[in-house]
Amino acid sequence: MTTLVEKALELKEKFEHQKSTLDPTLESVESMRVGWLGKKGHISGLFEELRHCTPEERPAAGKDLNNLRQWVEGSFDDLKKLAMRKAIEDQIKIENFDITLPSSTELTSGSLHPVTLMRQKILREFRRHGFTVYDGPELEFDFYNFSALNIPDNHPARDMQDTFHLKGDMVLRTQTSNIQIHAMLNETPPIRIVAPGRVFRVEGDPTHTPIFHQVECIVVEEGISFGHLKGMINTLLKAIYGGEVKTRFRPSFFPFVEPGAEVDVECSACKGKGCRLC
Repeated sequence: MTTLVEKALELKEKFEHQKSTLDPTLESVESMRVGWLGKKGHISGLFEELRHCTPEERPAAGKDLNNLRQWVEGSFDDLKKLAMRKAIEDQIKIENFDITLPSSTELTSGSLHPVTLMRQKILREFRRHGFTVYDGPELEFDFYNFSALNIPDNHPARDMQDTFHLKGDMVLRTQTSNIQIHAMLNETPPIRIVAPGRVFRVEGDPTHTPIFHQVECIVVEEGISFGHLKGMINTLLKAIYGGEVKTRFRPSFFPFVEPGAEVDVECSACKGKGCRLC
């Protein structure tokens, strides 16, 4: 007499054979799933026979049947993914489409992301003053991210920037200064560049995110002073917040620059009177 465990093994072999010969379409996978896991399917039928087992046999047999059902369910998850991928590939083969077309022909309105809009506004102002926009890698060598900026291994600036370190000598860049290094190694002065992009730091408090956007600029020319930097920052802030906005520069310590300054901007909502925003 065939035991329930032996029947389970036979069903497993039958399932593997049917799976190997199946043409994985969404319809065929669903039809096979109903035949195996439906109320009248093979697995349900096997569980019906469990009540005929002796009390001594039932725990081991039940465990084997549960393992079989879980294995079959997992197999159908894989088959469904395979069928969906095949359906997409078949659709691509029979249709020619332009990936640059809008996602919906019924779309009547839309907007760029606020980060994109602000980036465009900032870069437009820098271009107006003769800056060239440079891009650079987000996955960077330690040399370009730290050492070439005079930030050696024991420099305190490394402690201020909790860094995502990767295999080898690679990091996710903590600032877009790496773009400045690449530009200075490849360009001949005078240099006037702006370096926008995403940067990455290990931040764990609610007011910060591990990814944020940064814009840096560098000028290498004769006769350039801190006054030029102050003038460019003022011009940029007035372009963003309006020509009447007030700014304030105050000395501040940064271990990687000298001299260093913080820049404060008057609240654009209440003009310094005091409100929830400022």
